[in-house]
Order: sequence, then structure tokens, then C-alpha cells
Amino acid sequence: FVVCIFPPDVPSHFTCDVHLHAVTRLCVSSSVCVFFVFFFVCFLFFLIIRRPPRSTLVRSSAASDVYKRQTLYSIYFINDQTGWAVGAHNTILSTINGGVDWTVQNVNANVYSNLYSVYFTDNQTGWAVGDFYTILKTTNGGDGWVLQNSSTTSYSLLSVHFLDDQTGWAVGYDAILKTTNGGDNWILQNNSSTFFNLYSVYCIDNQTGWAVGEWGKILRTTDGGENWILTSSVTASDLFSVYFWNDQTGCVLGESGTILKTYDGGNNWQNSNSGTNAGLSSVFFNGQNGWCVGESGTILKTTDEGNNLSLIHI
Repeated sequence: FVVCIFPPDVPSHFTCDVHLHAVTRLCVSSSVCVFFVFFFVCFLFFLIIRRPPRSTLVRSSAASDVYKRQTLYSIYFINDQTGWAVGAHNTILSTINGGVDWTVQNVNANVYSNLYSVYFTDNQTGWAVGDFYTILKTTNGGDGWVLQNSSTTSYSLLSVHFLDDQTGWAVGYDAILKTTNGGDNWILQNNSSTFFNLYSVYCIDNQTGWAVGEWGKILRTTDGGENWILTSSVTASDLFSVYFWNDQTGCVLGESGTILKTYDGGNNWQNSNSGTNAGLSSVFFNGQNGWCVGESGTILKTTDEGNNLSLIHI
């Protein structure tokens, strides 16, 4: 609605035409400006959300700050000094002094996802798995990581374990994968017992292994993964990590500080006191020495196979 005000000696239709033309030009110009402002704001937002996580840009001297900001899901040590931890937003940390100091490693692959599990067969060769079917491999101690083809449609891979530099397994959402050539090819090993989310896998030889997952599920294989059989469990809590010293003695851990141990290959399990209510995501042992990591940067350490645990403050 436009109100035209004009002197008496000017034809009203002429004045209204002039004003209408001016208003039309003003509206068009305003619309163009609004469009470009909107486009510019959207472009800035796109740049922000596509920017690599801050943790990948932090220097190693500030690794402990990254550690506190990101949730860590998995840890692995090849001896009592050298280890790696992975977590949210492509976080990969390494230590060479038993965890006193941690260095941020760069993921060279064009991958931006959470990493849920890491495993090394020696101080050079290792794998990490995560969201969007991600499998990363390094052959230089983590200085560079290469993306491998997982050959699965599982949304996330949550655990990886290798016997040597050739044979390994990865598990995730409704998926169990096996490779016999260092990850160049992965074979799906699903069966009727694996149609739920699996969070961790651990094998002690080419034939015997375990996988754990949601609702307290514990699977066992004795034929290299051709068949996975459900075993008994004393919890309905989600289980996030499994570790075995031999074919009889092992432990699993999960939400709300859950830790279970077995001394008969998983036929029977008993609760252990973790001393925390934080969800525990991963466990690793080197002999009797072990570490557990979990929510909000939680780290537990034991020197007696998990019978006693202490909280490490970073």
C-alpha cells in the first residue's frame, strides 16, 4: 500500500507512477542486499563447520589440553612406555614415556569422524576404526594414516584387533569383519548371533576370540570367526571393551563403571569394583599392568590385572 502526496498542480497519476517506480527499485535493491547478506552468512557458517577440529591444529606441547576437551574411546600400549589413544573428532594421541606426556598425531587421510578403537602389532604398524566405515592404517608409528576400504555398510566400526600384521577383526553396528592381508580386504562374518551392536573384539589366536556389545552380550568363536556363539553374562549394561590374557582368563568393561572378569573362558563372569561411575570405553594390559579409559578423560591404571585400580589425573 503506497500513499502518494503531491502538489495540486501535478497530475496525480504521474506522481503515483514516479513513487511506485522508486518504491519498486528500493524493494528490489533491498531484496538483493538481503540475499547477498544471507548468502555471505551461510558461507561463513559452512566454513566454520567444515573447519578441521581444533585438536588437530594444537601443537604437541598442548596435548594435555586436547586430552581434557575430547572424549577418548580407546587406548593401546605396545610396552610400558609407548602407546596410543584415540577419540572424538579424529583425536589421535601418542606417548613414549608411559603416559606422562601425550603428543597429538595428524590424520593425513581426508577423514573427519570419531575414532573408537586403535590397535598396533608393533611400534610402526597399527589401525584405528570409527564412524562412516572408517578404517585407518599406519606403517610409521602414526606419523601418517592411510584410509582403507572396509567393504561394509555398517554406519560405525567400533573395535579393531590384530593377531599380527596380516590377520585381524573389526566389529561395529551389526557387523563383524575379518582380514587376512593387513586390511587390504575385509570379509563380513555376520551370522544370526551378531545382529546387534558390537563394541569390542579380542582374539588370542587364529581360532579363539570374543566380542562384546549392547545389553551385556558376549560372543565367543573357536573357529576363526566362522561362527560366533552367545555366552552367559551377569549384566544387562552395554559392554564396550574385552581383553583376555589366555583362553581362560579375561575381563570386559562398560557403562557406569562396569568391570567383569572370567577365569573359565567366559562361561562364568564376576563383578569387579572400578571405583568410578564413568562409562569405561577401552582396556589394555601389558602383563599385570593395565589401563582403562572412558568418559570425560577418565583414565584408570592397575598393576595387578585389574584387582585394584587407581584414577590418573591429567
